[in-house]
Amino acid sequence: MIQNTARIKPVPMPISKERILKLSHGLKNSGVRACYFFLYLSGCRVSEATKVKPGDIEIKDNCIIANIITLKNRLKGLRNIPIAWFDCEIETKMGDYVLNHIRKVPENTPVFPYSRFRMAHNLGKLVINDMRGLHGKQWVNIPEFHIHPHYLRHCRLTHLVTERNYGAVELMQFAGWTNTKPADIYVSLNWRNLAEAGRLNG
Repeated sequence: MIQNTARIKPVPMPISKERILKLSHGLKNSGVRACYFFLYLSGCRVSEATKVKPGDIEIKDNCIIANIITLKNRLKGLRNIPIAWFDCEIETKMGDYVLNHIRKVPENTPVFPYSRFRMAHNLGKLVINDMRGLHGKQWVNIPEFHIHPHYLRHCRLTHLVTERNYGAVELMQFAGWTNTKPADIYVSLNWRNLAEAGRLNG
């Protein structure tokens, strides 16, 4: 059976941490901006971010640790994951912004009381006009690409593989998956080489 690629949306190229930080200036609400950083750093879903309370975030060793409640899969419960390392200047800036926001939130109160619709609406205001993506095996332009929460997750998981050398098991645990099948895709797909082939910029 021949697959109709016309109906398949292009897979957008992950952008760099630097660009994610720069895009945040388009978010005027400090709480929404903190949630934007948290969604990227933790790679979690919006439904999981809304469950986070001040006590779920702590500083340990050289990084910020978060307790994330896994909701989507059969693997229920907490996953304790590092979300920002202090040896990275950009992650430190994002992490400090999140921590400063959390300090203003009363204990046992959700840190990010935003619905999936509201976050999608707010992040959708951030637009990339020079986005490229893979459509089948072809590089294509994606005009007016609007940022959305799942795209931040896509970027973070890619960065963990390319910059932190995460393997399939580590990525599975970080993302809250029940098996390594989706993680294997990120590990086997070398976005850095793909970027050079597509002449993409971060």
